[in-house]
Amino acid sequence: MPLLDGPVILDVTLKRDGQVKHWTITKWSMGWTCRYAENASVTIGGCHTFELMEAKKREWEAEIAAARADGWTPYTN
Repeated sequence: MPLLDGPVILDVTLKRDGQVKHWTITKWSMGWTCRYAENASVTIGGCHTFELMEAKKREWEAEIAAARADGWTPYTN
């Protein structure tokens, strides 16, 4: 069962002072996978309905906006 290989709904990586935050939401066979990584810590969860995924996406978009306002910038390799 594929976990992280579906279409990407959200994929944002920000950096500040050597730290990195990364948010992703991808479609998978049983809904959507929601993954948040901050430095060496990773949290993965699932949203089984479109409504849950949309709520998580709105929540994370607000977090991302707040992080950008706090000086976090887009991560580029």
